[in-house]
Amino acid sequence: ADSNEPTTLEGLPTLPGYRQKQRFTAGWMYATVLQVVVSLLERRKQYEDAVVLLRLLLSSGYCPHRVGDWWVRLVTNLVHLKRKVHALKEVQRGLLDTRIYDNSRLELEAKLKLLWKLSKKKTPFPPGSTPLLTALRVAPSVTIRGKVLAKVPGKKSWFIGYNDQTCGVEQLCLQFYQLSAGWSGRHCEGSVLFILFGLLFWEILYDASIPHSFQSPYQSSPSDLGSAKLSFYNQRKEAIERTLKQVEADCVRCWVRGEEVQLTIEAKVELMWARHHW
Repeated sequence: ADSNEPTTLEGLPTLPGYRQKQRFTAGWMYATVLQVVVSLLERRKQYEDAVVLLRLLLSSGYCPHRVGDWWVRLVTNLVHLKRKVHALKEVQRGLLDTRIYDNSRLELEAKLKLLWKLSKKKTPFPPGSTPLLTALRVAPSVTIRGKVLAKVPGKKSWFIGYNDQTCGVEQLCLQFYQLSAGWSGRHCEGSVLFILFGLLFWEILYDASIPHSFQSPYQSSPSDLGSAKLSFYNQRKEAIERTLKQVEADCVRCWVRGEEVQLTIEAKVELMWARHHW
């Protein structure tokens, strides 16, 4: 960066749009490579070296969407090294980091509770001013029982399904819901929902009028999609809420041959799929 540019404590420019442009910098690429190296070191149980690199990544200011995962891995590696006191200090530091997402915060909170219990501290929990999330609502649980075949550590488990055929755990669940509730399901890891989101929110996703959302012709999505602080949603809140109401009413708006028309969800999905699938 130019030495005349204003910088943050991490030494990164604070000019408008710079955060979105970060992914096209050498530092971002180095951070991505180092994350892969950390994974390899962990597989080889070289936790000491992994800790050094994770601390470097956390201080780099790059890849803010991965910061929560780095904190979790740092604490985990310190536990592997039997440094529970250091792990406890790092998990408290991690919870003070405003860049982490709630899913990583929950993981860190669970580790904090465990480490606090193992350290046998007599002071009240949570310690000091460590911020904790409010208690989550307990999700309803369903117990599905199946006859498991011989389990091999590190390999996928197989079951005898309700049709007396060998199947994986996903197929076992699909069979259970089909028999108990008459549902027809598909094991797709959420891909159908991602496709529907892309097709129904296409105009919002690719609205080039949002500042700094597209920095390169090679982008497949806006720069702030999936970013911290809900910046994608906040910059498009009105359009997103309007579209959600249209989806709920099964009457969504779409441009066809220069005119805005109202379509059912199914009709818009078919139209957008025909336009943009190749």
